[in-house]
Amino acid sequence: DTLATTVASYRGNEGISARAIGAFAIDVKWPFIGTFLGGTQRLTPRFQVVASPQTTNLAVPNEDARAVDLEDSNLFALNRFPGYDRFEDSTRFTYGVDWAADLPGFSISTNVGQSYRLNNRETLFPDGTGLSGRVSDIVGRTEIRYHDFVSITHRYRLDKSNLAIRRNEVDASVGSRSTYVLVGYLRLNRNIDPTLEDLRDREEVRLGARVQVTKFWSVFGSTVIDLTDRNEDPLSLANGFDPVRHRLGYQYEDDCLRLGKTGATTTGLASLGRRLALGAALVALVSTSGGSIAQTVPDDATPAVGPDIPKNLQIFGKVDPNIRKPTAIVNGAVITGTDIDQRVALLVAARDLKLSPEEMA
Repeated sequence: DTLATTVASYRGNEGISARAIGAFAIDVKWPFIGTFLGGTQRLTPRFQVVASPQTTNLAVPNEDARAVDLEDSNLFALNRFPGYDRFEDSTRFTYGVDWAADLPGFSISTNVGQSYRLNNRETLFPDGTGLSGRVSDIVGRTEIRYHDFVSITHRYRLDKSNLAIRRNEVDASVGSRSTYVLVGYLRLNRNIDPTLEDLRDREEVRLGARVQVTKFWSVFGSTVIDLTDRNEDPLSLANGFDPVRHRLGYQYEDDCLRLGKTGATTTGLASLGRRLALGAALVALVSTSGGSIAQTVPDDATPAVGPDIPKNLQIFGKVDPNIRKPTAIVNGAVITGTDIDQRVALLVAARDLKLSPEEMA
């Protein structure tokens, strides 16, 4: 029964609905690279035009595209809705710029952008999402890294009319890959209709840590604290400091096997309960056309750095999703990764350490 859905734009039609979706896009990036303070810098203007015909969006019940919000991660997406039940049917022009500098032991990257809708077609985006007007809000991200020990990322959204901060999010990590502390803060100040339960303003702090106790054993934990009060969300029942989610666990990992146990507790009105999870995984084995190399490299190994190897390519497969087909050279053989996975990371680490297949096995 669609009438059971309180938000009319989420309901859709009764029965079976069908639609066709199409879009045409041109995306242009033009990087400029030069020296900077003993390192390199890169300035990349980016322009995009997307055209899509009007789509019968409201005929389909909206189940997976409700939590829509303009961010730096979806500014250039063909569809800024997070799911498939709604598709952005408009003609728009999106523009932005990326700047990055890589110095010895230090790197910084930042981007900023905005979009402009060329047609005056009625939009499906609710007010406060940053996309409801013909001119969008301004979004951006800045990341600072010091060696592999300190990382700070700031994401923001500024109101197009008065530059008020509508999104303010900071994430910081300190430590090595095996022992580290994570701190995050998020505040959404979007003035969105409070009846849209998926889009309510909120404020929270996230804390997490992992400690490598021995060579193979580590313990970890995290918590999320809700700082939302009535001033931010009139319908909120939080008191301004409400721990809502906790996680604690331990893990064993060697060259071939990873075992772990995690306990989680969730409180608050949205969900209440406890969860216990057990996990097991085999460390990925890798193979090439010239033979087989397996196992994880030593803990103190560092990623390779070179013209074809991105600096943020790490040993255990935690790779920037924007990287496409990184290349490694192992024993004279050129290996191109078709996917961003552990295979490429292990090959890069092997080349950096000059390990032969026999030493890796």
